[in-house]
Amino acid sequence: MHVCIPLQSFGALGAALGAPCAWPVSEWFGRKPALMLGGVPGVIGWLMITYAHYVPIESGFLAILLVGRILTGFQAGWSVFCISVYIAEVATSGLKGLFGACNQLFVTIGVFLTLGLGALANSNNMETFHYFHISLVAVGIIVISELLLLLICETPRWLYAHGRASEGRKNLKLLRGPNANVTKEEEAIREALERQGKLSLGELFLQFKQRTVFHPFILVLMVMFFQQFSGINAVVFYAASIFKEAGVGDPSLLSAMSIGGAQLVATLIAVILVDKLGRKILLVVSSATMCLSTGVLGIEFLITDTICGGVTGNGTTSHHALCHHNIGWLAILATIGVIVGFSLAWGPIPWLLMSELLP
Repeated sequence: MHVCIPLQSFGALGAALGAPCAWPVSEWFGRKPALMLGGVPGVIGWLMITYAHYVPIESGFLAILLVGRILTGFQAGWSVFCISVYIAEVATSGLKGLFGACNQLFVTIGVFLTLGLGALANSNNMETFHYFHISLVAVGIIVISELLLLLICETPRWLYAHGRASEGRKNLKLLRGPNANVTKEEEAIREALERQGKLSLGELFLQFKQRTVFHPFILVLMVMFFQQFSGINAVVFYAASIFKEAGVGDPSLLSAMSIGGAQLVATLIAVILVDKLGRKILLVVSSATMCLSTGVLGIEFLITDTICGGVTGNGTTSHHALCHHNIGWLAILATIGVIVGFSLAWGPIPWLLMSELLP
């Protein structure tokens, strides 16, 4: 436990560093090169985690592991930023919702794969499959994604912004189809870039005095804040412990399948409903589901800690475990409810709002 908590924290630290570092690179060199460059720290980080398996504890095992975790988190933060920008610049207004939700869908597929492999590595029956094998699988996935990124084009907006109008128009036709009329979209990009180019840094900050800029900015900022502070990471990180307390047979495997499956199904539903019901309705339903599920989860642990543990007078562990096992299904359902609630809206929609509301 003392090793797992720092690993999770260092991954989040790396992600927090990756996103701001990606911004200048994507502005200077382009969206496509920035996307491809993000795979480098990921490969190095996962190889370091693999190498750490062969390093004795007294020879720097933990340091190598933590640096590797920072680099993999750095890649995650970097990629989240670059992918969001790329989708915002290549998707049409009618498809941004679908594309953004599909982005979250593939994230949940990756989580499901990772949790499943982790459960196998923790299984007593899998003596030849360990955590460093998962690292090698991750390296393989990054390499495949880098090869596939060679097939995509640079965003037309970035090309127009850097004086490469002919390439921008060519890529715009490539994205919209050879027979599509891209004149209006091309003019809209030029006008937006012209307005942006006339603003100095001081004038750019003065734009925040305008209601049309300040209110969307605050709204997006708060939505992103509540996404990260919704408690989802605490539930995901400690799902196996929650399932173990509930008395299930194989907590690692069951929590992996339950969380991954719930995320996948809920995100698929979000992909279908995000453009039909709208963002606000899904956010309200998502918030209500998470609030109710988190409350039930807290009440369940409160009951087991205060009532079940004090019935016998000496709070024997066996009685506590028996009582917890009798109502442990509440914790399991509540955990799945939190995951489903988050995946319905708070997972994908904040990223959509960022591209839709900000001018």
